[in-house]
Amino acid sequence: MRPILATLLLTSTLALACGGPVTPSHERGERAFSDHAVPTAFEGLDLPWYGGLVERSSDRSMTVSYSDAEATVEQLREWWPAALADAGWTEKDRSLLGNGALMTSWTTPEGRGAHLDIRPEGSLWWVHLIVDI
Repeated sequence: MRPILATLLLTSTLALACGGPVTPSHERGERAFSDHAVPTAFEGLDLPWYGGLVERSSDRSMTVSYSDAEATVEQLREWWPAALADAGWTEKDRSLLGNGALMTSWTTPEGRGAHLDIRPEGSLWWVHLIVDI
């Protein structure tokens, strides 16, 4: 119940702030309830949550975990780069590793460097998003 209430509160707040309902460019699903907040650096982005759990966060970084029940690695490797590109980020470099991990570097619309890594850790897939200082 708490994730639904938090999502409704966030959506209502954003709708009021923007003067109308917020319609994401892609369906993104809800993020799982977490004790860790989405960093302010990423709050305005339309990110592909699909049940992902924010495991760690700081001012400029976060780690989101997914089990196979929430998303496959192929979906994560498609969804996350597409969401960043839709937000105006420019991909600079991409490496796909033998274990299925994807490592990318980006430039934000403000000209900052950023990194998106999607890699396995145990039975989960972890999405690490970091914006450089």
